[in-house]
Amino acid sequence: MPSYWRKAVLEYGLPNIDEERTLPVRRLTGPVIVFTGWGESTYGHFLIEMLPRLLLAHRALGQAFAAASMLVPTSAGPWFLPMIREIFGNGTPKVDWYDPSLERVMIDGAVLPALPSIDSWFHPELAGLLDWVGERVSGPPGRKSLAKKIFLTRALFTNPLSEQRRCRNELKLAEIAAREFGYTVLALETFPWPSQVSILSDAEIIIGEFGSALHGAIFSKPETIVGIIGFLNLTQTTIGAFRRHRNAYLASGPRDGEGNYDVDEIAFRGFLGAIAAHAL
Repeated sequence: MPSYWRKAVLEYGLPNIDEERTLPVRRLTGPVIVFTGWGESTYGHFLIEMLPRLLLAHRALGQAFAAASMLVPTSAGPWFLPMIREIFGNGTPKVDWYDPSLERVMIDGAVLPALPSIDSWFHPELAGLLDWVGERVSGPPGRKSLAKKIFLTRALFTNPLSEQRRCRNELKLAEIAAREFGYTVLALETFPWPSQVSILSDAEIIIGEFGSALHGAIFSKPETIVGIIGFLNLTQTTIGAFRRHRNAYLASGPRDGEGNYDVDEIAFRGFLGAIAAHAL
């Protein structure tokens, strides 16, 4: 269980078990892969929690993987299954949908893959599984890349089911990155997922605000420089340690009651200048 899951359980408590016991029970025969959890509607959680569990189930089950089913909550994002189908193609297990607010599910033969981690740090064996995903969805390394230096913008991003936060001067930061330092400004969510994986795996420097788009650096190669604006938790550090990235952090300004903030533009120029010096 990731540390922020544990923290939430400790802070907010468990669900009302007595209330859940009143829900009707639907029985499923196995094998059923149970791999989702917190944040099934958030891309970043899919990348760092659910995809690793599903890849572990694929490795463990072998040919039986395609004959199994996946237990998926109805609250999963619309991109959830298309991404899984991009990876496994015709070998994608069928889906058993469920709504945990309306029913309980009893599974005769459940497959419960753990998160491949050691004390909340990714297990090294996961790297090969993710490299396999990268080649499956976007082709082998060595293809022509879209850009070597990328600034990831969140200006077009919205997800009402996740935390909303805005860098009020992000467009100015993007302009500085592009005009003064030669970055290509991209909104990853406007690209098909295979293209997203390809872009991030080929880039040499990736700059962006802390969040799901930057978590996609889990597909980036070792020695990639990842510049993170803001610091919310250890997730990007964990990804960087696992993938052997060179991480740099720039603190954001104070957040208002809605999570909005500004970034000092002079400090941002210094940040990109320091990254350029280390990239030589």
